[in-house]
Order: sequence, then structure tokens, then C-alpha cells
Amino acid sequence: MKYPKLTIKGQAKPKGSVVPFYTKGGLRVRPSSKYTSEWMKLAKKEIKRLWKGPLITGPIELDITFLLSKPKTTTRKFATGRFDGDGDKLDRAGWDAMTGTVYVDDSQVVKWAVFKGYAEDCKPRVIIIVRDYEGA
Repeated sequence: MKYPKLTIKGQAKPKGSVVPFYTKGGLRVRPSSKYTSEWMKLAKKEIKRLWKGPLITGPIELDITFLLSKPKTTTRKFATGRFDGDGDKLDRAGWDAMTGTVYVDDSQVVKWAVFKGYAEDCKPRVIIIVRDYEGA
């Protein structure tokens, strides 16, 4: 089945470490960066708006492209700076944002490719292509 390409506008934020905190209900955790939570909410909302396919229950493969804002003072060609975000942590945020809308759980992702770079047009965004996994 062919699924729609998802384009989420805005600067993606990595989902890295978590910070534990206590509430009256007990121990909870939150992302270490407040920006991660904001981006995750935006991404989930946009994915729900864009996704026209069914909730996928089988194995899938993903191609995800993270196009990030290039800092004005940066001269490097690739998004390899300390504050650009680790590719695997950006990936984790993207996968989690699709859980419950695109697929039941991110454990269904069996093959993936990720690219992290600067948005040449200065419009940061994430482009996601979802496919059913057909096997090797």
C-alpha cells in the first residue's frame, strides 16, 4: 500500500535523556529539554492531520529526513555541530510522534534510513516516508 509523505514544518528537537521528578502520584519522568516536549506535541498534531492511511499493524520501513536551521555563524557544510542534535535521538522523537497514529508501536519499524542536514531554503522540517516492509 502507498502511504502519504508526511512533512512536519519546524525545527525538530532530539528526544534524548529524561529527568526524573516526584509528584503526589509518585515518580515521573520528562525530557531533559523543554523544547523536545513542544516539538513532540507539534509533530503529533501535524501527523494526525496529515495521515490518511490506516493504523499499520505489520512491519514497516521508514525514510526520515531532518532538515535543520543552519546557525548564521556556521560555516560547516553538514549538520555535525554539537547543538544540531544526534541523529539517533532525532530519529527517536520522530518515531515516537508517529506511535498511535501511523502504527501501533515503534517496535514495528524493522528497516529505516535517516538523513540529517541543513535546510538550504532556511525552512526547517522533517520529511517522513512510510512503507510496508516487504522483506529482504
